[in-house]
Amino acid sequence: TNLLTEAKAQSLIAETVDIPAAATMFLGMVQGLAMQAMAASDFTTMPAVSVKLFDLYLDGLGVAK
Repeated sequence: TNLLTEAKAQSLIAETVDIPAAATMFLGMVQGLAMQAMAASDFTTMPAVSVKLFDLYLDGLGVAK
């Protein structure tokens, strides 16, 4: 949460971002990816999927591109 708090203070993410919720969402995203890969016994798609999910996460934080 410290990095998200710093990013918010520097206006790198939207002022309205709920920091604890954003941290929880990030952890859930990572854990979900790991569970999907383990369930499918296939980690080969992880890089491509994780980039797409991280872009979506950044959009939710209001990060300018």
